[in-house]
Amino acid sequence: ERSIIEESDAINILSSDQSIEDLRSRIKKYHRGITTLRHGHKIGIAYISKEFINEPDKLEQTINGLVTDISAFDGGACFNVKNIYVQGEPRRFAEILFSKLDIFEKGVSNVSPNFSRTGRSLYEVYRGSNDIISSGSKSAFVRVKENSEFWKPDELFRYVQVMRVADEKEGCNLIKKQTHYLQMAIIAVPDEKIVPILSLFGKAGLSNVHYPGSAPLVTVYEEPHDGGFDPVRLRYNYSARFAATNFKTNKDWIT
Repeated sequence: ERSIIEESDAINILSSDQSIEDLRSRIKKYHRGITTLRHGHKIGIAYISKEFINEPDKLEQTINGLVTDISAFDGGACFNVKNIYVQGEPRRFAEILFSKLDIFEKGVSNVSPNFSRTGRSLYEVYRGSNDIISSGSKSAFVRVKENSEFWKPDELFRYVQVMRVADEKEGCNLIKKQTHYLQMAIIAVPDEKIVPILSLFGKAGLSNVHYPGSAPLVTVYEEPHDGGFDPVRLRYNYSARFAATNFKTNKDWIT
């Protein structure tokens, strides 16, 4: 470790918060002038506007996309959606989402054996809870909460929380105090709101705003991380923040 740090011009750390802090305590001792980028644990969010909840075709495509965003890497990647803010009835949305997650797991992408123990543990803890939708398959868990918050999940799994918000401004107020955990947002909103929400969420600390169903397609080294493009920041010292989106209008993803 010491030899690598002493001979390097830059170091990019992708790990748990605990590992990052452990290594950071020694970096300055080994090489005071090194450029250091730290990328710790992230918690993805989604914001779904009423227009994509009240229209059945849009709702179906939105939830189908969210299912893949939630299920990729069994919910264990930094871009996976965890907090889902809906401008509508959270219970109904959560029930439809859970049914699609269950079908997806059985017919398309089974839970990895490495994660199945987590599913069994969550099922034993939450079985019978009125606030958590699950089934005997133990393949997914959807929490429902009428009062919104920024939820920090206790396990990495296909495990999300659905909450009601009045609008995107309320969602922004919930996340802007959690900058340390922000990176990815999945949004389903009318065309005229895409760029304003990119700006709003970007100022709150989110780096990426994507459409439903695109998270598993992300090329991680081409995405902004923590408000900056890591490969660029390693070479140039700058203080600018970045936020990026992968769609300009909804026809880019709605078929």
